[in-house]
Amino acid sequence: MPTGYTKHHPVVFIPGIVSTGLEVWQGDKCAGMFRQRIWGGSQAMVKTLNPWHHHCWLKHMRLNESTWEDPDGIKIRASQGLGSADVFMTGYRLWIDIMASLSDVGYENKALYMASYDWRVHFNLLETRDSYFTNLKNAIELMYTTNDRIKIVVISHSMGSSLYVYFMQWVSAQDPTWVDTYVSSWYVQQNP
Repeated sequence: MPTGYTKHHPVVFIPGIVSTGLEVWQGDKCAGMFRQRIWGGSQAMVKTLNPWHHHCWLKHMRLNESTWEDPDGIKIRASQGLGSADVFMTGYRLWIDIMASLSDVGYENKALYMASYDWRVHFNLLETRDSYFTNLKNAIELMYTTNDRIKIVVISHSMGSSLYVYFMQWVSAQDPTWVDTYVSSWYVQQNP
């Protein structure tokens, strides 16, 4: 453990498009098994580059143009947990190094949360379809409570930063004091 550093604020990560993994919940055999990554991770990248798999990949990643929902018979959702955005592909390590450094100074699961999302859909639909903002609000409140009422630090990247701004407006419309009560600070992660 590095000297002079200790665990303090719980941390919420909000990744960008590149690092947010998406997985198959329902689809054709060519897309993979239940919860197999279709975006994010080296195996998913191989599928996007392989001409035989490319058509299947596009079919599953594309949303219905009129409703912005998954096409019939297909369901793609954001991967969950700290591993949902740790490494996009070999050589692109945005979050894993930050998480490893935090682990080195005593952070564990109850003080770290990856707020992955389906970046293909409009922010409004994230709440309507996935209860994303409600879940993020609840996760932050739980982290605050289970970590000795210490305010949360949010670290976002790329589109995750826009999503966090939207979240702050959404939650502040319900309770104007919520952000000040639960969030200590917000950092925007730059590309490695």
